[in-house]
Amino acid sequence: MKRVIMLLVCTLIWADSMAQEAIIKQLKDGFRLEGPKKDTLQLDDGPYESAGRKPLSGPSLIIGGAQKIQIDSTYDFDVVLYQKVYRKAPEDTASREVNEVLTMYNSEQPQLAILMSNASNKAKYMYIADFNHASQLSVTAIHNMGSGEKALLDLRDMSPVYPGEPDYLDQLKPTGEEEEILGVKCQEFAFTQEMPADTSGTPVLVSARIWMPVSMHQVFGGYIHIREPYRQQLQDITDAGKILPVAAPFRKELWYSDGTVMLTLPWDMITQEPRQLKISDIIQEKLHS
Repeated sequence: MKRVIMLLVCTLIWADSMAQEAIIKQLKDGFRLEGPKKDTLQLDDGPYESAGRKPLSGPSLIIGGAQKIQIDSTYDFDVVLYQKVYRKAPEDTASREVNEVLTMYNSEQPQLAILMSNASNKAKYMYIADFNHASQLSVTAIHNMGSGEKALLDLRDMSPVYPGEPDYLDQLKPTGEEEEILGVKCQEFAFTQEMPADTSGTPVLVSARIWMPVSMHQVFGGYIHIREPYRQQLQDITDAGKILPVAAPFRKELWYSDGTVMLTLPWDMITQEPRQLKISDIIQEKLHS
């Protein structure tokens, strides 16, 4: 009888985990694909508990992957770039805030973090890259439930989620234009493609302009301490005129085929102010202070 009860408990836990993972995947995809999507799960509606079950009580954080991790692990940073993401559809009279983004760097250690929070459904996303320990961590959370994975850091599949489409960065080319943003010299990258003949379907990205730091050393002091083989790989990316995966866009403008515009705008950058980021912060009420 005890074995039957244990089997039932394990089955229920597994079912809750599977449902949570499905929600987390939708949330992460939502951070990536900001443009209007059709036939997708609307996470704003909630609640997210399965019908006929009691809501989960207390914070929950699940970290998968081959590498061990403690949820009370902390990372130190002293540079923070604050940004907000706005969306304006053709029918809107004004832009509305959809995401808040924080990019954090360490001036002495080769580690960085990206934090995002959704203004409507309060979903949160955390990405941490630690070059000293060759590891990357990606976690998404909502309603004090978080799920993520820690893995080996590989630049070929390093994929921090910045607001916007996931696959347009390779299409961007430098324009030669430069601009100073928050005291940092930035260069412009852009791409434009033909408007689709039929614009009644799912909107597609047709044009993009982003501004990236000319030199990562301006904002990421720990960049100089990145060791091989990552150092050479990053140099190869730079020599090829590509965008470094460790660089956060300082400003971004995305235009979609239905007339929707997405803007990522910086509003502050704080330097020389030490702070600690704890992995368990992702399931707290506030993602940052």
